[in-house]
Amino acid sequence: MIYNGFQELMAAYENLEAGDRFVGRIPSSPLKTAILLDLTAKGIICLPDATAQMLSGSKVAQAMFLAKWMLPHTRAILGRRDLVRALNAYEQAAITRVVTKEDRSHCGHGLRFWPNLEAAFNVLGFDKRQEPFVLQPFLDEFIDIRVIWVDPYVEAYQRSNPGNFRKNLSHGGSSSPYKLNNTQMAFCRQVLEASKFPYAHLDLIIDPNGDCYLSEIALNGGIKGARIDRGSLDRMKRQKIEQLQKS
Repeated sequence: MIYNGFQELMAAYENLEAGDRFVGRIPSSPLKTAILLDLTAKGIICLPDATAQMLSGSKVAQAMFLAKWMLPHTRAILGRRDLVRALNAYEQAAITRVVTKEDRSHCGHGLRFWPNLEAAFNVLGFDKRQEPFVLQPFLDEFIDIRVIWVDPYVEAYQRSNPGNFRKNLSHGGSSSPYKLNNTQMAFCRQVLEASKFPYAHLDLIIDPNGDCYLSEIALNGGIKGARIDRGSLDRMKRQKIEQLQKS
């Protein structure tokens, strides 16, 4: 059986059988991860994949499971013990300035800069409301790239904001087209394959040495600055899912 949309899935939940297909996304809620885990255990095929749905929107989950592709020393901080261990490691690596990313926060609103490790610990180490979050070294200079990937369609553009380290266009930044090189294209494919995203909005960090790192990835995201319009993009995403249904 094929179930389209969350409501249809929930109406038939007790009758689900291994091999059934769910086309749609589980909405964000405290039960999202539990539902995706249960669907996987039942042998239900999710389109998009359950792994992609779990990772999409959760910066902390991405930092935990996709750290291999992220800036070195990126850490998922779940509690004070993780923070203390991370700060000790940062001290040993001579990293002093850091940024934190609030989980499930968008448009750069949850991105914070800390001028030194003690400042971060003095606030974050004693406020459980901040947990969980992502901890990363602060880069003085980098190129911020947004990639829209619905194979074979790939579009990339650079986001710039001289007056704010948050490069998001919603913070007054500007954009310009960016051509991914072969190494960067291969990098994106590796990330999509590992995270099981059928399509994605990827944010990349290009450091001064030209090395490419994943900042975050989502099934959906902003397209301000892109050439493609929302209607055309959504149509291509639906077509990608339809192709997967037939495979």
